[in-house]
Amino acid sequence: THPVPKESLDAQLEVAVAESEECVPSTENRKEQWQYLLREEIYKVAEAGSKFIGEADKAYYDLLYSRLDIILSLTERQVTEESFVLLALQDLLETQSVASCSHIFSWIEDNGTRLTLGMQPTKGKALVLLRTLNDLLRRLSKSGNTAMLCGRILTFLSTIFPMGERSGVN
Repeated sequence: THPVPKESLDAQLEVAVAESEECVPSTENRKEQWQYLLREEIYKVAEAGSKFIGEADKAYYDLLYSRLDIILSLTERQVTEESFVLLALQDLLETQSVASCSHIFSWIEDNGTRLTLGMQPTKGKALVLLRTLNDLLRRLSKSGNTAMLCGRILTFLSTIFPMGERSGVN
């Protein structure tokens, strides 16, 4: 169940990563395989989400958050590409309802420090994050009663991008 203690998750992932290194010696092939499997797992959970909505939202979000925690931990270990966690979030947010996006954004806020570690505002994962959240803001502007979520997203972006930064202003 979520939240899994970071130390416990890291220990389990250490074993899984070591086993994968034995099976697939090439680093690039291993990264691609991890990314494929993780993305497939996120899609399975998102697809199963329609069963959970209305029944037990907590069970769905616990399952989703645990998968996102795994992806984030593997990204931090450089098992996947640096921006993979943000690309997975981008894909996930596109498949979810506005209410679900609010829950997922709560996970983003909770893990903001880890997600933005080493991020340069004009390169790589910063641009992916900016694009993802701008797409979400565009979606929200077309639906009603989303002012709180829009404000949370804009506040989050303002903590990441300096006010004078052109990409942050956009």
